[in-house]
Amino acid sequence: MKIKLLLSIYLIVSNMSVAQSEQLKKDYKPLPSEIELAKYYQQEDKNGERALLLAKDILENKQILNKASAYGNAVTFFARILNQRPELTNQWCNDLKSIQYAPIFKMANTQESKKCLSQFKLNDEQQKYVQAFANIQQLETLQMTPQTLDARWVSFFATGNKKYIEEIIDYIADNVDFKNNKPENVTKQDIHRLLTIGSAIWSLNSNIKQDENIKKIANDYVIKQEKIRQEKIKKEIKF
Repeated sequence: MKIKLLLSIYLIVSNMSVAQSEQLKKDYKPLPSEIELAKYYQQEDKNGERALLLAKDILENKQILNKASAYGNAVTFFARILNQRPELTNQWCNDLKSIQYAPIFKMANTQESKKCLSQFKLNDEQQKYVQAFANIQQLETLQMTPQTLDARWVSFFATGNKKYIEEIIDYIADNVDFKNNKPENVTKQDIHRLLTIGSAIWSLNSNIKQDENIKKIANDYVIKQEKIRQEKIKKEIKF
């Protein structure tokens, strides 16, 4: 029953029209600060103040705190910045004292962030909660799922590093044959794989449409691929 339900969800998503997907985007109202996350990489943040203000704005908002996926993506975004720029840790550690910020320092996984995390006064339950977050290095070794796909997007928005977009394109190219030739007797694992492929294709198309930088990065990478691989990608991605 659960597998049938997941398959139904996949079929709905994969067969959704452009008009329907556009309507879904219109129906969702992101916070202004969430929109700023996607633009963060486009402007220099020399002293990290802009990221710090965004962290306070986003991670003190109940709408974010009450939605696990949104919270996880935000924590990953700020952890990625701190991992790349450990010199910001002391300032962030002084300003971000509440429990909702602790996973940032756990995920950043630098000597500086570990020291900061040790200063949080966490009870046993809170310690267990924070330690459950994968660190930045571990995150990059995990199998592609909708969650780790999101992690790649927020990592790109935090750093502007094109490798995260290239990894998404590679995943699509490596798995599109499976999407187009679904097995007759699908397993739960198959369904999750199909959902991830569909999410990767949709998210890349959506971001290409909204961001010329992403469009250029994606196009530059695709044209370097072998012709057969290019054709596979271009059937799914609209440049």
